[in-house]
Amino acid sequence: MNATATDRLLALAGVFQAVTLVDQIAHRGRANVDAAALTASINSLYQTDPDNVAAVYGGTGGVRMGLQAVMDHLGRRGMDAQHPIAYYTACVLFLEGRIHRSAVLTQKLTEGVRAAIAKVPMFGADGATTLTHLSEVYQQTAGQAGPRIVVRGDPEQIKAMGTADLIRSLLLAAIRSAWLWRQCGGSRLTLLLQSRRLRDSARELLGALETA
Repeated sequence: MNATATDRLLALAGVFQAVTLVDQIAHRGRANVDAAALTASINSLYQTDPDNVAAVYGGTGGVRMGLQAVMDHLGRRGMDAQHPIAYYTACVLFLEGRIHRSAVLTQKLTEGVRAAIAKVPMFGADGATTLTHLSEVYQQTAGQAGPRIVVRGDPEQIKAMGTADLIRSLLLAAIRSAWLWRQCGGSRLTLLLQSRRLRDSARELLGALETA
C-alpha cells in the first residue's frame, strides 16, 4: 500500500477510537457514548475494499473521537502505561501481530468478517445477531492468539445484555485498524519514536475538521 503519514494517523485513530469506546461502554454503557463514533468503528469492519483509508471510517470525521484520543494519550514519551487506553492499545497491537503471522487465524478472521457482512442486510450492522457473530469471530481469532484482554469498568454495565458482544466487536474493530496501521507502515516503535509528531498531526487534522 502506498500510504501517507495521514493514512497512518487515521488508522491509528481507528485503533484509539475503538478502544476508547470499549473503555467508555465498560464504565457507562452503550447509551452514553458517541453514537456516530460507535457506528464508524463497527462499520469499519465491513470495509474490505475501500478506496482509501479515510473511507474505512466513512470519511476523516468518522475518527474524530480517535484523533482526540491520540492527542489525549500520546505524550512526548509515548503513552502512560498505567492508563486503560494504553493497555488496550498495546494488547490490540500485540494480538494483531499474532493473527497476522498465523495463516490459520488470518483465514478465520477473513471468513468470519465475510460472514458478518452477509448478515448485515437482514440483521443490521450493529444488530444483536451480527454483534454476536462478530464476538464469536473475536474469540476464535484474538482469543486464540494470545492472552485475553481484561476489560475493567462498572460490573453492572459490563454484565448488561449485549455489552460483552459489543465490546468484543469493538476490540475486533480495533484489531482491523491495527492491521491497517501496520499496512500503512506503522508499528509499536512508531508510537514510541513519533508520538509527538502523531499528536501534533492529530491536532492539525482535528482543526481542519472544525473549520471545514
